[in-house]
Amino acid sequence: MKKRGGGHGGGGGGHDGAGGMRWLLTYADLITLLLILFIMLYSMSMIDAAKFKQLAQYLRAAFGGVLQQGPTFLQGNGDKIIPDLVERLSAAVQGAGGEGEGAQVFANERGIVVRLLTDNVLFDRGSADVKPQMKSMLDAVAGPIREARLPVLVEGHTDDLPTHGGRYPSNWELSTARATAVVRYLIETDKVPATLLSAAGYAEHHPVMPNTSDAGRARNRRIDVIILAGPAKAVAPAPIPAPPQAPAVPPAPAAAPGGS
Repeated sequence: MKKRGGGHGGGGGGHDGAGGMRWLLTYADLITLLLILFIMLYSMSMIDAAKFKQLAQYLRAAFGGVLQQGPTFLQGNGDKIIPDLVERLSAAVQGAGGEGEGAQVFANERGIVVRLLTDNVLFDRGSADVKPQMKSMLDAVAGPIREARLPVLVEGHTDDLPTHGGRYPSNWELSTARATAVVRYLIETDKVPATLLSAAGYAEHHPVMPNTSDAGRARNRRIDVIILAGPAKAVAPAPIPAPPQAPAVPPAPAAAPGGS
């Protein structure tokens, strides 16, 4: 019988040839994926890690429940946020005639500090009533604070001399009342959002100078308006130790079987 051709002829050869070229598709996919991988690695290597970390910190602070609307200082590089705000606050304090011995603006690890000496600047001795001539300084710093939209802590500090009765029986009440008076003025007069502000009084327990001279005590009687670099965190309470457990009582030995 005559065998029909084509079983292993041209048709099969064409099929085998097409199958042999399929490896090119896999190879092309692999090369494309490798190209994408190297492009991503190159783009990631061009990021300044320090600037990215600093920018991420301020974004986290801004979106941690305090940034809602309006312009912010997150317009340029991350390392420009603090310097720009320091310059604006310094200019505001100078414009109000306060920077010098009575007021300072500087940055530290907590954020930006506007330090105001209380004696004959914000308050009279032993008083928590904001003096009219210094309201212009609070008005000046309120603008940058509103625009920054960062949390602000107002701290009251005193020297170690005790109060002499009256409205404030101790420096704790006096320092807290002064911080609260500044916060109320910023909220009620300068329209700083209340959600950004908090107040604390520390009495004489956080001095910046030794309380051994009149000059040192004058530096310690102050208000610090701190624009925090991140959200304020409460101090976590110490863990409560578990009550001691009584030692386990070993089981009594089984009684021996009794006799008759």
